[in-house]
Amino acid sequence: MYEELLSDSRSGVNLTQKELRELDRLVRPLIEQGQSPYMILTNHPELGISVKTLYNYIDQNLLLTRNVHLK
Repeated sequence: MYEELLSDSRSGVNLTQKELRELDRLVRPLIEQGQSPYMILTNHPELGISVKTLYNYIDQNLLLTRNVHLK
């Protein structure tokens, strides 16, 4: 039971679809302007995610921003 709970807590995305859309609405225009995920999260600490998490969301195609959009 412990191992199952541990595994479940570490898998998947910890955001709702609405939260993902709001994150994408903020991040996508800034990336299109040439800002890096690091710079975006430095300027917007209210997002409450790490740079690695943002890169993971982009890699997993959870946002409309794709790796090809990154510099």
